[in-house]
Amino acid sequence: MNTVADHPEEPITPRSLPPVGERRPRYRDVAQALRCGLREAAADFSFLRLKGLRSILKTLQSVAASEAATRLFRLSQASRELQVVPVLFENSFRKMKDDCNSCELGAEPIKLKRPTTNSEITLALRVLEGCCLLCKDSADSAYRYNAIKACNYLCSYIYIYIYIYISTLEFLSGFHNKIDAVQVLLNLLSTQEVLEQRACLDALVALLVFSSKNEMDFMELQGISKASELLKDKRRDTGIRIKCAEFLLLISGNAYEKGETHMLPKIYEDINQGLGEKCTMLIQAANRFASSLELHKRQDALNAQARCIIELSNRT
Repeated sequence: MNTVADHPEEPITPRSLPPVGERRPRYRDVAQALRCGLREAAADFSFLRLKGLRSILKTLQSVAASEAATRLFRLSQASRELQVVPVLFENSFRKMKDDCNSCELGAEPIKLKRPTTNSEITLALRVLEGCCLLCKDSADSAYRYNAIKACNYLCSYIYIYIYIYISTLEFLSGFHNKIDAVQVLLNLLSTQEVLEQRACLDALVALLVFSSKNEMDFMELQGISKASELLKDKRRDTGIRIKCAEFLLLISGNAYEKGETHMLPKIYEDINQGLGEKCTMLIQAANRFASSLELHKRQDALNAQARCIIELSNRT
């Protein structure tokens, strides 16, 4: 499997940034693009939030094409007014966040003036995924916002084969209200349509591979079991079932390659309970095999292994 472990983290240094003469105007361009997008993404009306999210996603795609621009984006996230993750959870994911809190505290959920649509949630999940891939600490930041609990509502295609430059950054240190990000995303996984489910699995992978806290939440919330249930359901869209299998391969493969001896046995145990011994043995063998593959061959292998898991699951 292709994991973030394949790409070492690089600290931001003066040498890693554009020349001084270019740095200020390029940073100003990134900041202005984010500022405009974030202003609309926080609007009361869903159509304006959609417009803002599209603008932010376009900015993320633009900065991802350049190592120097990616580093400037990470620097921008040190500024409270330019931080993307809080705007997502305080607006597009607001309803899911409030639902989670009302379940836990017995409080009446706060309703948006103009509720979010499925299209907005899907787009916001893509923005969240991009932020986590571009900036490692965005995943730790999302941990404060119940993100994985919401991904229980949405499930998606798993493509983390994107070469992104990652660095360390103290991100969103000024936030005090802890809302479990994993919980928010898991709450979305089982109740939405195929398109939203696909976007959710992408966001889940980005959250889990970057944050051990999110990973522990995911395990405590029986995330493996939820993915296994979707995979076994023959009434589900075939593409979703395959991507659930890919999800399990990626999560277990990431833990295998990082040598997470405390986490890997629990992952295999949960897979065994959900899919049975034969599927578990196949996933274990796939993890060992994938670690010896060259990166460009892993995606094809991932899809083939996922289809084998589906075939085994259909026989049980």
